[in-house]
Amino acid sequence: MPDSAQPTTPPASPAAAGVDHADALHQTAAEAVLAVPGVTKLEPTLRNALHRLHTTASWLTTDRSSTTAGGTTHTAGEGISITRRGAVIDIHVDIAITPIRPAHLTAHDVKNALTSHLTEYQLTPGIITVAVLTIEH
Repeated sequence: MPDSAQPTTPPASPAAAGVDHADALHQTAAEAVLAVPGVTKLEPTLRNALHRLHTTASWLTTDRSSTTAGGTTHTAGEGISITRRGAVIDIHVDIAITPIRPAHLTAHDVKNALTSHLTEYQLTPGIITVAVLTIEH
């Protein structure tokens, strides 16, 4: 049987590797965004910094978990924030791009890449937003 006809198995989930699930999801989502042609980097913002501060404060004052009473988990890093509501994952990314094509097309490709990435790990994509903050020349 040719290689292309062999069944493929989905990638192991980030948590299966023994890595903190939230950190692994954050890292692999960032990698998926940066793999999109035209994206030069994730753009850190004050919003991300405040979100990280809030998450850290919650973690320090509760049972060392960033999960709220409603079961919602938040993580944020440079240019990306993730909210998990049960099995549903919401992602917001802030990106810088090159002017090789219209910004809305690059943003659309980023959204599609994140949706595909989440479904590969058998997670349910929720609200995925992409903000193009900079066009670098």
